[in-house]
Amino acid sequence: MLSALNAGEPSRFGVFVQPFFFRLTFPAFRPYIGRTAKDKNEGLSMVKLVGCLRRKPGMSTEEFHRYWKDVHGPLVQSVTEFSRYVRKYEQGHSVPDRVSSFPPPAFTPFDGIAELWFDSVADIGKAFAEPRYLEIIRPDELKFLDLPNCTIFVVEEVAIH
Repeated sequence: MLSALNAGEPSRFGVFVQPFFFRLTFPAFRPYIGRTAKDKNEGLSMVKLVGCLRRKPGMSTEEFHRYWKDVHGPLVQSVTEFSRYVRKYEQGHSVPDRVSSFPPPAFTPFDGIAELWFDSVADIGKAFAEPRYLEIIRPDELKFLDLPNCTIFVVEEVAIH
């Protein structure tokens, strides 16, 4: 699936990934403003690493969200050896509000979702193998994440609407 996307061909759904907009967080995003995620003429293609995150046992929900947003987010941005590979980084913080037409969950499985866009799966590997990621960012993740109970996967976006 991803190899076809990286080779400049349509996704397995037979469509090219549609345009999407970026919130500017890293200076590296600026060249991508107004471009599509898949552009046949320029060969742009991106994949997204999604992390469904759980807070470290014993950490309050409030402290988890504060630390992730105010400490970890800026730390990730400051490590240029890692962030040079990241085209977009968004944090989705869970909220306690429920949709009335949905049944209440037995438990809330995740406290948030991290989304990181990369040019390719190979760049994901390079970013997470960077010595400065392993030296600075990874130890910080251990301060607030329950890593064994987090779920990480790579997706390609397919716009429906």
